[in-house]
Amino acid sequence: MSLCRRRYQKVTISATLSIEEELELLDVLQKNQDIFAWSATDLRGVSRDIIEHSLDTDPRMRPKKQRQRKMSEERTLAAKAEVQRLLDANVIREIMYPEWLANVALVPKKNGKMRMCIDFIDLNKACVKDSFPLPRIDTSIDKAAGCQRF
Repeated sequence: MSLCRRRYQKVTISATLSIEEELELLDVLQKNQDIFAWSATDLRGVSRDIIEHSLDTDPRMRPKKQRQRKMSEERTLAAKAEVQRLLDANVIREIMYPEWLANVALVPKKNGKMRMCIDFIDLNKACVKDSFPLPRIDTSIDKAAGCQRF
């Protein structure tokens, strides 16, 4: 099934839904298509007050800059392309004099493309632990087991 938001996007729907449930789901998706971001460029115009956050680091921890790791030419090009895509979409911005510096890690996806991740191990250790952490995903799924829709 396809859904139109400036271009067609493929949406996978369970084969176990009845025709009525499928139509109801498609109706909800079409009415709310403006809340979905299909790519980084769809985030243009979103206020930084909504998408930008600050980290609560322990003031006793010294900022750590990771040493730059070497990557193959293929991975370097993939990382540069991803960074440029995010810069063009105005999702990220260049900073000067960063206190914390972390390496990127490129992980191959099933489709052969690369997913860019950031190694936040040092930063996570320095952040103050949240008194109200998010629930575990398996607990949330178990609680939703008796629901009509999930």
